[in-house]
Amino acid sequence: MYDLVNDVERYPEFVTYCSSAEVIKSNSQEMLARLDLKKAGVNFNVLTRNKLNPPLGIDMVLEEGPFNVLDGRWTFSEVNESASKVSFELDYEFKSFALHALASKLLTNIIIDLVDMICRRADFLYLK
Repeated sequence: MYDLVNDVERYPEFVTYCSSAEVIKSNSQEMLARLDLKKAGVNFNVLTRNKLNPPLGIDMVLEEGPFNVLDGRWTFSEVNESASKVSFELDYEFKSFALHALASKLLTNIIIDLVDMICRRADFLYLK
């Protein structure tokens, strides 16, 4: 599951609101990645610095985007040989109240959808 979540460049293939994804630079310890997101007429992009801790987790910190704060954490733990527990936490604060009013509920739905799409992608790839 760690590899699936960390394969940011493939997000446009299965994350319906991700129009493009680019890894700016990457090494074994961190990744700088940009996502362009479009949903319900709202478009924005985020650039995050992701601290990599395979296979246990990924910590994300905002570098650029419409937020004052965007900190996230993916955690992965094995339940058994054929199942894993995946958790995603995200703290965010928009730069403007107007954007918060417009997009806060939308972002909540994006987060829920993202976890669901990751799990469906895992089923497709690993439960063939």
